[in-house]
Amino acid sequence: MIIRKPPEVNFAKDKIVCLTAGGSRDEVLAEYVQRRLDALKCPARIRPYLASEFLIARPHLRNPMTKTAPFAAAAGKIKAALRLKKKIVLFGDYDCDGITSIALLHDYLRAAGLPANKCATFIPLRHVHGYGLTMAALKRCVKIHRPEFLIVLDCGTNRHVEIDWLNAQGIDSVIVDHHLPAEGEQPDAPLINPKAWSELPDDCWDLKLASAAGLSFLLVQGMADGLKTWDEERAILLAGLGTYVDMVPLVGINRLLVQHSLHHARTGGLKKVPGLLKLEQFRQSNKFTVGPLTEQTYGLFIGPCLNAPGRLGDAKDALHLLLAENPPAVKRLAKKCFFLNERRKSIQRGISEQALTAAGAKKNAKVIFLADKNWHAGVGGIVASDVKEKFNRPVIVCARQDDGKGGGFWKGSGRSIEEFNLGQAIQTAVKDEVIDGGGGHEMAGGLFFKEEQREKFERWVNETSGLDEKQFVRKVEIIAPAETFDAETWFGIYRALEPFGNGNPEPSLIASDVVLASVPLKLGKDRDESGDPSVKKAAARDVWAMRAVFEKNKKPISIESTDLAHAKKWKKRSRYNFDLVLTSWRRGKIQIYGFRVRSTNRNKKAAAGEKL
Repeated sequence: MIIRKPPEVNFAKDKIVCLTAGGSRDEVLAEYVQRRLDALKCPARIRPYLASEFLIARPHLRNPMTKTAPFAAAAGKIKAALRLKKKIVLFGDYDCDGITSIALLHDYLRAAGLPANKCATFIPLRHVHGYGLTMAALKRCVKIHRPEFLIVLDCGTNRHVEIDWLNAQGIDSVIVDHHLPAEGEQPDAPLINPKAWSELPDDCWDLKLASAAGLSFLLVQGMADGLKTWDEERAILLAGLGTYVDMVPLVGINRLLVQHSLHHARTGGLKKVPGLLKLEQFRQSNKFTVGPLTEQTYGLFIGPCLNAPGRLGDAKDALHLLLAENPPAVKRLAKKCFFLNERRKSIQRGISEQALTAAGAKKNAKVIFLADKNWHAGVGGIVASDVKEKFNRPVIVCARQDDGKGGGFWKGSGRSIEEFNLGQAIQTAVKDEVIDGGGGHEMAGGLFFKEEQREKFERWVNETSGLDEKQFVRKVEIIAPAETFDAETWFGIYRALEPFGNGNPEPSLIASDVVLASVPLKLGKDRDESGDPSVKKAAARDVWAMRAVFEKNKKPISIESTDLAHAKKWKKRSRYNFDLVLTSWRRGKIQIYGFRVRSTNRNKKAAAGEKL
């Protein structure tokens, strides 16, 4: 089974925040979701509506985009190009969000009757063209495909010079993107990017949180009304996958897309995307990853397999996997993506070890800036994420890139904390001519710069960050003390909040003044199903099973001195069986943090709109 490890808690340093006072399922959900929406600065008028979606098993998949003026402009241009049978080229980013966006538009154009020879795709090479709609990538695309109409996906918001060049060539375009707009001039083309819109009705607010795949789906769904040849279920699968893997907040339209996507994936819908079905078959055949299909299957297996070609080679392999129908081609492409991901993990492990060591010398920096000419630029973002998790500070990881002309430049990827808008900082650095280029969004970004700019940028980003030590204290959020719930209430809360991800993390409890119910027992050869040898399992005397964490290669702490256990005696004859996953503990009044629920008797699938 694929399991994302919950964060460890340092009870001496971390700030523990209790989000609710407990109570009934609906009372806890209402208070908890309000706190989440507060953090995202959701308008007060639509909070009750968005919160109500957490009380329904699978709410109706609404489309707020169709009431906006940019939708009408973009849809009108695309439909006009279809009527004139123009050659349409889909230009997209090389990550999972960009690839699924291309697949979504490709499916729609073909369903709308555009011939195969009039529909082409282009994805820049990360190590040749750089990120996004660069002039080098655009000219290469035009030279190869000679488009009459270009749809730019998951990039392009800040590329007005490139769009002006396209317009001068007589090539119309539409942009679908979700990255932060820079100050100043915008591209002279219809722009589906709610972050860049001057006006956005309150009931469309959650569009600002959407991924490119989510925006592409809503655009296509709005245009495909009544188009019988368009497969909506396949589109939802792709949109939910791209949304989850891009780590946008799982609230509003994002949460709906992921919910519906997972429902289709679990109920036979994967056969509509043979490439995804083949990857899932690979996962189920591996004893270390076999298990139910969850959102973590998207985030920790399928998504990385689709991202790997773009990191290490050519992202068109991942796109062709999503579009392929021929079984031999599907198997060949799936194996290629799978093994590229295994190679990526091997490269990443080595670089992460070096980066963590190097970060230790800069652990007091406000923004940890790391650069090494021997690192691989394709894994910079993942390595930055590893370092950020350890130090809880914004991190930028850079690698040296050959420019193909005998010279080179530095290329970096960053990951941030909630208190620091990394994408905005990078855009400001470009505007102030500290670096040559880059962009991103609140929690992640990319940049490139010359050797002579390296030290200057490191000083600049630390001096202008506005961060202080109080903002580096890790905030550990718990939903409530464990003793405020019985087992069935906790299960209902947990299930209502699924799926978990960015902006909607897996909820945790804290148990205080508890005692161990029984002697800890080993799982197999000192391993549990997550593959972590430091985790052991203890059998409780009621419906709760429990795990205890011990230090590697040392004797377990004695039961008498540790006081580890579950919070209270739950009902023995409960309908549910759970595992409590212990992620952190300490001696004293607060011992246990991080309970993960796994039921051995889950409810049958609920119909759309049915309450849990």
